Amino acid sequence: MSDRDDLDRLLQPPVEPLPPPPGAFDRVRRTARRRRWARAAMSAGAAALIVIAGVPGTLFVLQGRDGRIADPPATERNASSSAAASATAEAAPPVATTGGGAAPGRGPGGGPPGGPVPPGFAPESVTFVSSGLGWALGGAPCSDPPCTSVVRTEDGGRGWEGIPAPRTGGEDEPDGVSELRFADPSNGWAYGPGLWSTHDGGATWHDVDVPGGGRVIEAAAAGGWAVAVVSTCGKDPDCGSFRVYGTPAGADRWRPLPGGRGTAGDGVAGVSLTVRGRNAYVAGGGPSGAAIWSGPMDGTGGWVRRAAPCRDGAYPAGITSASDGEFVLVCAGRPGAGGQPKIAYLSGDGGTSWRRGGDVPSGGLVTSVAATPAKIFVATNHGLLISGDGGRGWRRDLAGRGFDYVGFTTDQQGVLVPTGADPGELLFSYDAGRTWSRERFR
Repeated sequence: MSDRDDLDRLLQPPVEPLPPPPGAFDRVRRTARRRRWARAAMSAGAAALIVIAGVPGTLFVLQGRDGRIADPPATERNASSSAAASATAEAAPPVATTGGGAAPGRGPGGGPPGGPVPPGFAPESVTFVSSGLGWALGGAPCSDPPCTSVVRTEDGGRGWEGIPAPRTGGEDEPDGVSELRFADPSNGWAYGPGLWSTHDGGATWHDVDVPGGGRVIEAAAAGGWAVAVVSTCGKDPDCGSFRVYGTPAGADRWRPLPGGRGTAGDGVAGVSLTVRGRNAYVAGGGPSGAAIWSGPMDGTGGWVRRAAPCRDGAYPAGITSASDGEFVLVCAGRPGAGGQPKIAYLSGDGGTSWRRGGDVPSGGLVTSVAATPAKIFVATNHGLLISGDGGRGWRRDLAGRGFDYVGFTTDQQGVLVPTGADPGELLFSYDAGRTWSRERFR
């Protein structure tokens, strides 16, 4: 049997989807917007919960319409395998620092020069500020925890290098991190539930006091400002209320945004955040129904609460901006056997009013939503759903695989974070989601 036959067999969807185990719905809601953190790994005879980054790996092509993997030409396989083997052989222990010991900045945004990345990387969060420049946070075996690491790419995900990272663990620690966001080449944040910042492209990281003393649930940045959704019940993961804070991207001056507070019925981990221009939008469900809170990130105006179109107990599973004034909201309901009802809504006036786009296929549980002016993408634990007609018609790609996150940096370039990939990998599209290439970290 060929390697391709093995891969095709592994990627085929199960014959009959099974109902989710007890508690699966709440778990998916809690983790859908906070990517699942790295598992404990055995290294040097000890188990360690780690966060690390990867090395350039083999690039395969995924045919987007059926999710089948095609082997690259023999010359490409040989070159890629040699590069991966060389990088693995040269890999050094992960770099972890809170500052002071970084090499002089020679990277983008004054960031540090890149170095080797430990093998075994499994990405958990990814962020891009242009079609070329991006960063990822993940996990790999390590003998000296905390082993949190960050990797950087300058060529759109085709190659990666290790840079310094926050000296902290994962989401189970009070100041741990599980997500990564950058506003520009210099300013970025690692969060969930703690909060760390860099203002020199990742050369140094600083532990920031979480505003309000809660858990950072979501964060985003645009237009020179950053926002964070923070729980208002301290470190309680089941807290049902939140407050929104803003800061200039180049500083750590977090302030509560007037009117930016609300309640999410099943815990604030279920909220969804997106930004467009100078405004931010938070969607969530609560005792008084699903709602969307929106307002300026710089605090120059008050935030407003508007009812979301989700009905019959459905909650906002994801909100995203396709272009100026154009938004997509996916409402999802309680799951049945292997899936949940989903409806896509569209807004052309910045979320003031919504129109129904259409029913999204019920198979799979929603984990993330992205949109371009031409397409809507819904990541689930059972493939990627794509609509090219405003949500009326859908096709399923990469069936049988689960994804924690989907995002598009441009109309053409997107990225998928697989669920539980081993070895770790990211999937990239450079043709608006028609095909996907797999960057495997060895």
